[in-house]
Amino acid sequence: MGIVVLVLIAGGAFAYYYVILRHPAPLITLSTSLPDKVVPGVPFEMAVSYENASDQPVQGTVLTVGLPEGLVLVGASPDKRFDEEEIGELLPGTSGKRTLSLLALSGAQTYKRFDVRLRYALKSAAGHVFALEEEASIAVGPPALDATLGVPQSVASGQDFDIVVQYRNTTGQALKNVRLALDYPSQLTIVNTTSTPLVSESGGGAWNLGAVTPNAFGTITVTAHVSGAAPQFALPAKLTSDIEGQTYTLWSASPQLTVAQAPLALAVTVNGARDFIAHPGDTLSYTLEYSNNSQVVLSAVKVTARLTGGLYDLARLRTDGSLDSRTNTLTWTAANAPALQSVAPSTRGMLTFTVPVLEKVVLRRLSDKNFSFKVEAVAESPTVPPEVTALKTISFANLETKLAGGIGVTALAYYYEPAANIKNGGTFPLRVDKPAQFTIHWRLKNGPTDMEPVHVEAKLPPGTAFTGKVQSSMPSVPVYDPQSGIVSWDIPRVAATQGIVGNPVEAVFQIEVIPAVNQIGGSVPLVGATTLRAKDSFTGLEVTTAGEAKNSYLPDDPKASGGGKVSP
Repeated sequence: MGIVVLVLIAGGAFAYYYVILRHPAPLITLSTSLPDKVVPGVPFEMAVSYENASDQPVQGTVLTVGLPEGLVLVGASPDKRFDEEEIGELLPGTSGKRTLSLLALSGAQTYKRFDVRLRYALKSAAGHVFALEEEASIAVGPPALDATLGVPQSVASGQDFDIVVQYRNTTGQALKNVRLALDYPSQLTIVNTTSTPLVSESGGGAWNLGAVTPNAFGTITVTAHVSGAAPQFALPAKLTSDIEGQTYTLWSASPQLTVAQAPLALAVTVNGARDFIAHPGDTLSYTLEYSNNSQVVLSAVKVTARLTGGLYDLARLRTDGSLDSRTNTLTWTAANAPALQSVAPSTRGMLTFTVPVLEKVVLRRLSDKNFSFKVEAVAESPTVPPEVTALKTISFANLETKLAGGIGVTALAYYYEPAANIKNGGTFPLRVDKPAQFTIHWRLKNGPTDMEPVHVEAKLPPGTAFTGKVQSSMPSVPVYDPQSGIVSWDIPRVAATQGIVGNPVEAVFQIEVIPAVNQIGGSVPLVGATTLRAKDSFTGLEVTTAGEAKNSYLPDDPKASGGGKVSP
């Protein structure tokens, strides 16, 4: 009997543990469905199915799909690396399916593995979380858009060379909204192209190829030359496609080009530098330096320099070259520069000209901004060294000089406030021990470049109080620091021409003074000198300017004439 009792007790404990305390995982199934092979650049679908095949409800169910490197969710940012769905409660006998639209961007001829996980908890035992994992793999085939970028390994400075991009749709379906983008340095100049770029400027070009039909192919040839470039530079290129509102890169390359010394080299500097920043009224002194780096004498060298920029004062240009004012082109030949008749190997020479910048920049339109001065120079000779295959020896050199902007601040003081929704009160004309309020205006006028950020400040003299009443034409308003006595105004950005063209930039704040007996017969200081600090976003220069201090004589307020003198 004792043995029977012990067996019954042990069996009861076993049943209590496994039935009551231990919560075995219910039967939940998870499966995935994928194509046998996918093509980079062509969207495909992945289906994830799940089912509660048990007799227990589960809750807090979450399905997560981790994406392998090189695969993205169509329409989502390429940085999103997983998809997650909160399913919640899953009753016995119920099932569901999650379908994802995916796109392979890289990894041709490889296998990609997905990490699929289903997390859930028993409704009868909250807090006990189970996880079911499923691995799925897919083969990635050749890319849908195959391309090659052909460039010479070495290019001579100033000599034309070709950039050839060949592309082909390897699939049986059209690829939509395809674009080719080249990102090149500022020293590279596009001479010609077989297709007009959407964007053609220093720093890059883009070509809209539209829909590339099944098995179609095409070629884009870009003729360019470099001048003043580093010994090596990269030429990044990529083919992109817009899919579901997102732009994805389907192909990319970044070859390195070596710049060899040109037989006839040409370089341009202004005021002894290539990065000089001009201001209105400056005189720009240009130097064109040419050199013969070949082993033969270069005869009858001709050098031209074309000036572009509406703010040159060409009437005061000084040079030994000849000026064609119809095209703003300077020319030097042996007629006005005898050294160009015969340039021996290893010989250098210089040609110069000076031209002032206009004293005043007139701004009439919002688009009058970011002015610059460009010189496009060419040196050529009919002599061709034996190692060069060309009809003539030619070299190019370009230089762009930016014009700095300027922003001014004017401080104005009023008793009879002309415009702001702030009314001044108190005793005026001023009397000893009688308070009076004044408004201080800060008006900003910006030149031809954006300024960001802008900081304006002034110090209040002892005895001057800040009332807290402020107004501004910008989203920000002046604020007062009682510890330092400084009123400051921070503006994230003041657009080019603002305050000259378009709406004014102005802030108003009110102060209060109580004249003292030792100020009888004189004025009362209202605000110290105003200073402005800003950064020119076009040139990167720091700009500092100032406005004068203001007192109670109020020269800006015609109605207050004579009232700013303190009486007993």
